Amino acid sequence: MKSVRIWYRKEGAAKYMSHLDLVRVMGRVFHRAGIPLWYTEGFNPHPFMTFALPLSLGTVGLRETMDIKLEDEISREAILEKMNPCMPDGITVFDVTDPVMKPGVIAFGQYRIELFCGETTPEALLETVKGQLEKKELIIEKRSKKGVKLFDLKPAVQKAELFLDESGVVLETILPAGSTLNVNPSLLVEAFCLYTKLPVEARITRENVLDQNLKSFR
Repeated sequence: MKSVRIWYRKEGAAKYMSHLDLVRVMGRVFHRAGIPLWYTEGFNPHPFMTFALPLSLGTVGLRETMDIKLEDEISREAILEKMNPCMPDGITVFDVTDPVMKPGVIAFGQYRIELFCGETTPEALLETVKGQLEKKELIIEKRSKKGVKLFDLKPAVQKAELFLDESGVVLETILPAGSTLNVNPSLLVEAFCLYTKLPVEARITRENVLDQNLKSFR
């Protein structure tokens, strides 16, 4: 039995695939590709697959990861070659490696947030959002299993670079994304809408997942 880490992108229409649906899809992909997954033991055996940090619905992921266990020997190159032809549109495996870090070390997500608003120009939106990011606090309602509480986003933002490019207004940021604290980047967009009174929309991409030292998860 060998552990293997699968690296993949989830984009296009696939960004609207829920995590539960993704688990089902991956199970079918491994079956069709003939990859010998190890099955758990007990009354309800199922293929061993774990996802380090599931994506929020509607978010593009450029460096997503899942771990599997293999029952029989198969090369990493063969896994990659067999999986991609069986993948649905929008999901592409780009690497297969041995696991280096445990998923528990993941502490942050690195995001690109493209912001839009039909009621103002990109230049004006840039200045408006910049003003919000320069505030001492950015209070928003944060929902969890324990209910709704007021949460200050400002201390959670590890990085915030705001600029204009061909996409419009872009915010590159690093936010907590571990088991202790997880801040969905959509909360930032919600805060911008709340405090600017503008209908700000966004395209969110998670570009990477990082450990507590802001090093790439491997």
